[in-house]
Amino acid sequence: GASVTVSATIDTNLKNAPLPTGNVAFIYWGPMSPVNGTETYANTTDANGNVVLQASMTFVAAGSVTITASYNGDANYPAANGGGGTDITVTGSDFALIPSISSLNVPPGGGGTALIYIVGQSNYAGAITFSGSSCSGLPPEAKCDFSPSTVTGAGYTGLAITTTAPHPLLSYQKKPNTQIWAFAAGMPFAALVLIGFPSRNRRRNGMRLLLMATLVAGLGCGGGSNSVGGGGGGGGGGTDPGTPAGTYPITISATSGSITHAVKFTLTVQ
Repeated sequence: GASVTVSATIDTNLKNAPLPTGNVAFIYWGPMSPVNGTETYANTTDANGNVVLQASMTFVAAGSVTITASYNGDANYPAANGGGGTDITVTGSDFALIPSISSLNVPPGGGGTALIYIVGQSNYAGAITFSGSSCSGLPPEAKCDFSPSTVTGAGYTGLAITTTAPHPLLSYQKKPNTQIWAFAAGMPFAALVLIGFPSRNRRRNGMRLLLMATLVAGLGCGGGSNSVGGGGGGGGGGTDPGTPAGTYPITISATSGSITHAVKFTLTVQ
């Protein structure tokens, strides 16, 4: 919980030279993501009287980290990276999450990756298991995966976010009513069997006529595709729009024992 100040010096190795301008970025070594805090600048000279620019960053370190710095240069001086790092040890048994990015841009159907670093305090030795539920704020038809899914002590996990491109929906086709067609197909055979025997009285002649009328009506009803219970046509298709474009705040949560921490970054689907 205590704040710490680290400094970086841009040394021109020149006397009576233009003062360096530009910005110095303080960076977490490993995640290579920026340190957030209060930054100040001062122009001074080194022990040999050379013109220098000194940048200082004051922040609260949640875990044991190494800080380095980079200078973006100006019209007189080139960009430069720090030649070393400053190690900060925080006592305790807590941990913190540091993402390697602050934002991620993907096209619909595309994906992106990031590293989520777990930095621990001096006595931290817990284990964190990541799963799909560790991500919240994802847009529709998007998901996240972690590899490795479990990290013990300080380390990192790879986060992969995938989205869905627009695609056609699957069409469907109703099955025909086989019972009606089986009945209609069997009617002529039954009629032939009954009609084929010679009759000896008028009652059987009447039954023949009744059976023929039923056969004609059954064939007429069975052939209609629009009747209730009749055969159906193919179903219409459509398009699934996939993951909608937009900007989404994503939260990654992690729990070790009774301690839970979260970190946020921005996902933009173009």
